[in-house]
Order: sequence, then C-alpha cells, then structure tokens
Amino acid sequence: MSNLRFEVARFRVRLFLSVDLTGSTNFKNSDRGRNIREGDAFPIWVEAFHNFYKDFPAEFYKNYNSARSQENRDDRCPVLWKAVGDELVFCGLVGSKLSVKLAIDQFQKTLYSYRKRLQDDHYPLDLKGAAWVASFPFPNLTVELKPVAPELSVASDGEEQDGDAAGQLLAASEALERAADQSPFDFDFLGKAIDTGFRVASNATKERFLLSVQLARIVLTIDSMKDQVRIDQPVEMKGVNSGEPYPLLYLDTLKHLKTIEIRQSARSLFSGGTHDASEILNYVNQYCRAVGTDEFELAEEPSSGELEPPQFYLDQVPSVARFLEQEAASERQIKEAAQADDTASTSELEGASSLKPLSSSSDESS
Repeated sequence: MSNLRFEVARFRVRLFLSVDLTGSTNFKNSDRGRNIREGDAFPIWVEAFHNFYKDFPAEFYKNYNSARSQENRDDRCPVLWKAVGDELVFCGLVGSKLSVKLAIDQFQKTLYSYRKRLQDDHYPLDLKGAAWVASFPFPNLTVELKPVAPELSVASDGEEQDGDAAGQLLAASEALERAADQSPFDFDFLGKAIDTGFRVASNATKERFLLSVQLARIVLTIDSMKDQVRIDQPVEMKGVNSGEPYPLLYLDTLKHLKTIEIRQSARSLFSGGTHDASEILNYVNQYCRAVGTDEFELAEEPSSGELEPPQFYLDQVPSVARFLEQEAASERQIKEAAQADDTASTSELEGASSLKPLSSSSDESS
C-alpha cells in the first residue's frame, strides 16, 4: 500500500454553488431591521440572517438527498465551504453530467423555496445564485487552513492513522485532496477558476443564475438542461482573462419574483431573440480556446471508475511526482537520523547502567 501523502492526487472536478442575500444592507439599516421585539435580545435582521445560515444548507441537503436516484446513489451533496458576508458558497465533487444536473436542480429548488419563505415572512430580502467548476489538483490548488483532524488523516488506502503520525498534508497529494473532499471548510481553494467563479457570482441577479464558461460547456451538453441556458452581452470582469469580455451565461431564476411579469416582458423586448443551444455551445468553445480556459470532460452518468484525466493534468504529473518523491526522501532521512540518535542515546544509557560502583579497600578490610 502506498502512502497517500506522497501519491499524486487523482484528477477531480469540484462544483461550487453560491447563494447570496440581496437587499441585506438596506434591511440591516431599516427601522424594522433594527427593531428589537419584546422578549428578544437582538434586532430582527439578526434572526433573518441566522435562519438563512442555518436553514438554507439544511433544506438543500434534504432536497438533494430526496432527489438522489439509484443512478447517482454514490454522489454526495455539496457542503458548505465558506460564508462570505451575506453569501454562502458550497462545494462538492462531481463525477458526471448527471451529478452536475442533480446538484444545480436541487440548489435552484432550494433557492425558490427559500425565496418564497422570505416573502411569507415579509422580509425585504431576496436571493441570487451562481455556479462554477474547478479542476484539481492543478491548475487549481488546495491549501490546508489548519491541521487536519485525526479522523481524516489517511496513511494508505483504507488505513487511518493519527494526526501526528500522518504528518503534514503535501500540496497536490491524494491525502490532501481526500481530506478536502471530506471537510472543505478546513481548506481553501486557489486558482484562476476560483477567482473567476467569484467574479461571475458578483454579476448574478435575482432572475439570473450565472454560470462560468467551464460549467456552461457541461450544461450545454446535458439534453434536459441545454435549452435552459441563456446568454447576454459579454462584460469585462476585473482580473479575468486579461480584460477579454466574459460571456454572461445563465439559467432563469424568475420563479416567485414579485416582478416576474415585468421582467419577462422586458426580456422579450430587449433580449434580441432566443438562441439555439448548439450556437451558444459553439461560441463558448471558441471563447475557451481563445482565452486558454482549461477544458475537461465529464461522463454522461456516474461510474465506478475515475474521471479520465485531461492532457493538462497528465503534463503536470511528472513534476509533481518528483516533488512528492523528494519530500518522501527528506522525511525518511529525518526519521532515520532521529532513530539513529535514539539508538545512540539508548546505548549510552545501557553502558552507563552496566558500570559497577567502586568500593574502597578500607571498607573491605574493616
């Protein structure tokens, strides 16, 4: 069994899902938001936010697990990665297009039902969402924020060991990525796809669930979803693709909006007509090639095998393998040196204990 700390991480794709409260700043500063009801300790806005942080994830997990079929029984619901102000970001592994569809469908379902709940509670708040994907262990990186919990430390396939024995989780190692799969809240994810994802999410609106171009490429090849993808004029996003305008690709989230009729009418007047999914996909592929977006493929349905690694992953494996081999060799040298010191110390102690105390001749003669 090879030690996973020194094994190059297998190729994997993580899906990121963002939901953001809109109207929150105005609500916090409003008379109603600042009001403290009799018997309560905190303003009303605190209750609204606390419920959002607690109940939205719980409802998403419930919806996801209820919708999971026999085909994707091994898929796991994306879990909370981080909270950024009024925004919750979830992440999880996706191994197929069916995995992507399940997660997005149930995330949008949760967004709709929670939007309705905010309206029923008469809160002047709403929700907007976005999603993106990123591939690991490169070109995007996983960084450990704190020592991994002992129960998540993996020494070798199927074997666990305590945190001290497991040692540091090394960059691009399978041990690091597995720990991040299980507990993403303890890790950060860095890279172009992550930065772009947050930029994309910042352009989302209540009626537009934004998709990154990498994710849109996948969704546009899912028969039951491809015709739902819409497109608008590209916009420049700070720090993304050297200023090349970024395609605004999105799914409708008009359901339960109070102004749905107005927005639908405006869309029909100003959208310039609908576009065929194949036309959008062709444009997205051209854009990805032009700006150098990393391309990878997902299987149609989940399988017991691993994702087929793309060429950009295969090209990087040798250099990462050398790095991990060097780390393994360095660790062995340190352990051997420590063992040698322990052996020497033990020998010295044994030698000292074997010496007999000297007795004086005067004592013997007396």
